[in-house]
Amino acid sequence: MSILAQPLGVLDTLRRVGRAVAWLLIVVASLLVPPNAVPWMAAAWLWAYTLLVLSGRRGRVCLVACAAILVAKRLTPAPGLLAWIAVMVTIVVLDLVRARRREGNPSRRFAWLSVLALWIGWGGMTADWFAATHCHHPVTLRADRPVVCFGDSMTSQGLFGGYPRDLQELVSVPVVNLGLPGFSASQALEYLPDLVRHNPQVVVVEFGGHDFLRGYTRAATKADLLAIVAAARRIGAEVILMEVPRAYMSDPFWGLEREIARQEDIELMPDTTLRTLFLRSPAFPPGSWLGEPYLTEEDGIHPNRRGNRLLAEHVARALERLYGPAIRRWRE
Repeated sequence: MSILAQPLGVLDTLRRVGRAVAWLLIVVASLLVPPNAVPWMAAAWLWAYTLLVLSGRRGRVCLVACAAILVAKRLTPAPGLLAWIAVMVTIVVLDLVRARRREGNPSRRFAWLSVLALWIGWGGMTADWFAATHCHHPVTLRADRPVVCFGDSMTSQGLFGGYPRDLQELVSVPVVNLGLPGFSASQALEYLPDLVRHNPQVVVVEFGGHDFLRGYTRAATKADLLAIVAAARRIGAEVILMEVPRAYMSDPFWGLEREIARQEDIELMPDTTLRTLFLRSPAFPPGSWLGEPYLTEEDGIHPNRRGNRLLAEHVARALERLYGPAIRRWRE
C-alpha cells in the first residue's frame, strides 16, 4: 500500500494543479472578452452552471466566478446587467442557505427553477446590452450632406491618410476627414466651428484615448464627448461613437462610450474593431507571434493600409445600420 500511495498522491496533486491552471486560463480568457461579446461569455458560464446542477451537482462556483468577472471588467452599469448579477447573487445565497440546512446536492425543483430564472435574466440582459448600442429614432439620408470623421490619430494619421479615404470608396455621400492627431476630446472642442462649417449629416466621433493617457477623469471626458454630441445635434447631424479600448481586461472608464450611446440614443461602433487592429500588430501579441498580415504600422497602434480598410468597412456598416443600404456605394 505504501508503494502505491506515493504515485497516487503525485497523480492527485497533478490533477489538482491541472484543474487550478484550467480555471485560471478560463478566468483570464473571460476577462479578455471584449464588451460586445460579454453576453456570450456569460452564456458560457451559465451553460456550465446548467450542466452541473441538472446533473445533480452544485454549480454555484460558476455563478460566483461569472459575477466576479463581470464586476472586475468594470463594464457599463447597464440596468439589464445589474439585474442579472442580482439574480445570480440571489441564487447563490439561496443555495448556500439550503446547503446549511441540509447536506446533499440541490433538489431537482430548485435546480430547474434556478436555471429557468437565470436564462430568462440572461435573455433580458442580452437584449438590453445590444439595444443600447443602436440608434432607435428615425433618420433620413441626405445626399448633399457629408459624413465627417472627427477623431484623433486613429482617424487621420498614417501613411495612407487615415480610414476616411477608404470610407469614401464605400459610401455614396461625401466624406470629410477632420482628424486631429494627438488631440483629446477637450482639445477637440476648439474645432467644433470647423465641424459645424461642414454641415454634416452624421459625425463619426473617435476621441477619448488621449484623455485617459493624460490622466483626465471619466467625468471630464464624458462632459467633453457630450459637448461634441450636442454640437452635432444642434445642426441636425446624427452621431456614430467609436468605443475606445483603454485596457484589455478591465475598463478604467467603466464603458464610457456605451453609457453615452444609451443616454443619447446614438449608434455605437464597438471597440472590437480597434482591438482587432492592436491584436494583429507587429508590436504586441498575438500579432507579433503570428506575423503578417499586420493591421497597424510598426508602432502597433496606428492602422496601416489594411487597418484603414478594416476601420472604413466597419464605419460603413455602422452607417448602413443608421441609413440603410442606400448610403453604401455598392461595387459592380
